[in-house]
Amino acid sequence: MERRFLVDDIDRTTMEGVEEVRFGLEGVEFRIDLSEVHIKELREMLLPFMRAARREGGPSRIPDGLRAVLGDAVPPRTAGPAGGNVGARRKRNADEIREIRAFAEKHHIHIGPGRLPRDVVGACKANDPNLVDPKRRRPA
Repeated sequence: MERRFLVDDIDRTTMEGVEEVRFGLEGVEFRIDLSEVHIKELREMLLPFMRAARREGGPSRIPDGLRAVLGDAVPPRTAGPAGGNVGARRKRNADEIREIRAFAEKHHIHIGPGRLPRDVVGACKANDPNLVDPKRRRPA
């Protein structure tokens, strides 16, 4: 039976212990095949950033190799597209919802029932109706 090995994408060496590593930056996912040495280097370089960051999406259980590097400093998980919830939405209380809808009505901004559009929420918080997408505007 033929054994298959992956090639380390950094130094092009072929050996046992090369694994695919996935990581993301600014919404872009990357995959790279790395030897154990290069995996350790990557994790150590990213360690200060991972410790300061908030996790978004991904598996609920951190892989053992990454947990070994992070130790007790595992970043908390936030809601994200891969985490089941969409975006960083939070539940708004009834007063906030009424305030946003009143702002929209006062400034002739169309919003339907259900979720409040982000641009309308942002415009209400900034008290600037010009921040709303012009397509939402209704004639006065």
